[in-house]
Amino acid sequence: MSSLGRALGARTPDETVVPIAAEIIAGRWGGTGERLTGVERPIHRTAER
Repeated sequence: MSSLGRALGARTPDETVVPIAAEIIAGRWGGTGERLTGVERPIHRTAER
């Protein structure tokens, strides 16, 4: 089990793979992992038209 999965209290393989997938997606798209509760700016990029 990944340390990230354990840190979130994962108990099953399904619960373990979700944070791993989130880390991969964040790395691919430049995410920071910052909690959204304290963010005071838009969380989505503006779509180019």
